Amino acid sequence: MAWISPNARQQPVSARLSDPAASTQPSNGLPMRRQVLQGLGGALVGVSSSVFGSAAEAKDTDTEISIYFGTGNFWHLQHEFVYKEGSSSLSRRQSDITSVNGFAGGTKVGDLDRLCYSNFLNSPQYSKLMHGEVTQLLLPKDSLTEFATLFFQEVSQRKNIERSSEFRPQIGLRKGLKSELWPLIAAANVNGTKIEKGEGDETGSTAPDSPEIVYVYDSRFFPFRPAETYNQFKQDPIDKSFDADYKTLNPILKGIGTIASNGCP
Repeated sequence: MAWISPNARQQPVSARLSDPAASTQPSNGLPMRRQVLQGLGGALVGVSSSVFGSAAEAKDTDTEISIYFGTGNFWHLQHEFVYKEGSSSLSRRQSDITSVNGFAGGTKVGDLDRLCYSNFLNSPQYSKLMHGEVTQLLLPKDSLTEFATLFFQEVSQRKNIERSSEFRPQIGLRKGLKSELWPLIAAANVNGTKIEKGEGDETGSTAPDSPEIVYVYDSRFFPFRPAETYNQFKQDPIDKSFDADYKTLNPILKGIGTIASNGCP
């Protein structure tokens, strides 16, 4: 599917993923994005034949690569990746969705290996420990370039109010820049965004309108740590395009253990 234009991304979003083979052209007057994502809600919960299909339709995760991406706030990025998981050739449904929000890129963690969104009750706050917000997902090798293309497009659209270390652009995969899969990701960098090896605790490009830098981490040394369940499939306060249907993924994936408590308040 072609990338949805920035204007289309501002349209209200609901989700119809019941017919992944359907044409992406509007056929009923709804914006294309809304047609793809319509009806994500009530029929999902506890119904194996729901609009997201059944878990049995998922591809074998033994052949998939764990990778995380970060740029801007993770509520928006997770939403974009969920849409891509459902509308791409992966045609993922319900419990097949793998996009999970979390933190990565720092050299320190808190007690019990925790990273928390806030410092409530003196919790180890991710931003104070120089980690960034990321979304991790599982992808087959032949989907890496497609999803990396979406990521680099999101990097180019990062807002100036997100010019801080916790929103820095980053990618994490096993072996980082030395991974045999890196060329598949680099092929998506059509605008020549600067790439640097992630050493941890970077501040990123903080000046307004300064050139972006994408830090690439070896996930063996900079692993993904999940965010709280309340930070999964959550409304982005800046992007008004999310609707209640999208949020129903939270209890579904919580119910099967894809998202779970990280020990933070």
